[in-house]
Amino acid sequence: MFENLHDKVGVLATFSPQSKQSVYVRPYLMQWKGRRYKIDVMGGHHFAKRGQKRVLVCGFSSGSNDFTLEFDPETFEWTLVEVFYGS
Repeated sequence: MFENLHDKVGVLATFSPQSKQSVYVRPYLMQWKGRRYKIDVMGGHHFAKRGQKRVLVCGFSSGSNDFTLEFDPETFEWTLVEVFYGS
């Protein structure tokens, strides 16, 4: 089952400098609807435009479920935008 969302979530992540002009963001844990999801497998990540904003889009798996998060570097907010519930 696939679900489109726009839920604000809590994320535990590290921010590591890559160079003078870039930072690598790595999420480890997500809290959504009172549950914690450990990020087992990190998928792809890329930047995307949302109106005038540029957000970081990250895909990951936790157990049999796949998630897509968006990180807004201006507000430091994480948004869960997609969930694919595995079997």
